[in-house]
Amino acid sequence: MTTISVSNWTDLSADDLASWRRWQADCPALASPFLTPEFAQAVSRVRGDLAFAVQRDEAGRAQAILPYHRGYLGSISPLAGPMSDWHGVVAADPDAVDVKAMVTQLGASVMRLENGHSPTRGAPGAVEFSHIMDLSGGYDAYEARGRAREAGAFSRLASRGRKLAMSGEVTFDLDDRAPEALDWLIANKRRQCLATGQFDVFSVGWTRALLHELFATGTPALRGRLSTLRIDGALAAAHFGIQGAGVLHYWFPVYDEAYGACSPGLILLQAMARQAAGEGLAAIELGKGDYRYKREFGDTQRPVYRHAVWADSVSGALWRSMDGLEGGWAALPLGEVARLPGKVARRADRQLNFYLGDLRAA
Repeated sequence: MTTISVSNWTDLSADDLASWRRWQADCPALASPFLTPEFAQAVSRVRGDLAFAVQRDEAGRAQAILPYHRGYLGSISPLAGPMSDWHGVVAADPDAVDVKAMVTQLGASVMRLENGHSPTRGAPGAVEFSHIMDLSGGYDAYEARGRAREAGAFSRLASRGRKLAMSGEVTFDLDDRAPEALDWLIANKRRQCLATGQFDVFSVGWTRALLHELFATGTPALRGRLSTLRIDGALAAAHFGIQGAGVLHYWFPVYDEAYGACSPGLILLQAMARQAAGEGLAAIELGKGDYRYKREFGDTQRPVYRHAVWADSVSGALWRSMDGLEGGWAALPLGEVARLPGKVARRADRQLNFYLGDLRAA
């Protein structure tokens, strides 16, 4: 017989963490730095509401671990919410875990997995694909495959690199340790969000604190990497991502628009790939999204699942009925209008959980 208990970070034993790391090492679906115990620990340092649902066997051994945040109106959100590009249950076989039973026993109504690493049993949903730069055979082999598939993209990038070099001395650092460079990235990312009308994820304190926490993390299992491209010593492009288990996850890129015609962000990405491959990294994961640069420079993919888990309760049934209402509208010939209720609800859910994180920050 199994039991499900709720723990915080300090409640997890050395055996629990050893099992977590073993599950991740043995299961390709869990190969992401977002799914490491170290990422959860970093989040726990900047948010006071991180909890873990731990499924245990009769002997008390952990069988599955689900990191989550308590949301509003009975909802729970995954670790770091939409800040994380991968989240879900961690276990030897994640697909075999009954997440619905976990959510029900937590006394929650619904859990939404926007970037789930695997299908949740009994909760089918939409699937997208995460684009990956496969560097396992080295950079030269990667570029040779890329030129065979997207010759124009690599030729344009080389031409723009030569053009950028005419602006001054171009230097690159895969692991820039200057705190002011991270501040520059965050400030410019916020300006970019304002200019494009996107939600500013750095408008809340815990998200900025998380980047600084990860920037200071440098273990073999997880390290925050700030990569920069400078022209005559001045920042022209920067990227902050996290690295673990041979994968560098591409996360927050930004560039100075004064150099936009030269694609400094892509030149930085190419330089990152070349040096990362030289260090033995197997891949750079670009994440989901139908962006041209991801199609051109990503040469393999893996699925990303979006789904909801509703509890067996009255409140869970209410949440499910609202989602069903959206599905009913979508069946009518109303085009994008049919999807508006669901989009509004999901956006409100994400943003409210962002702000709850600040209210509950440690």
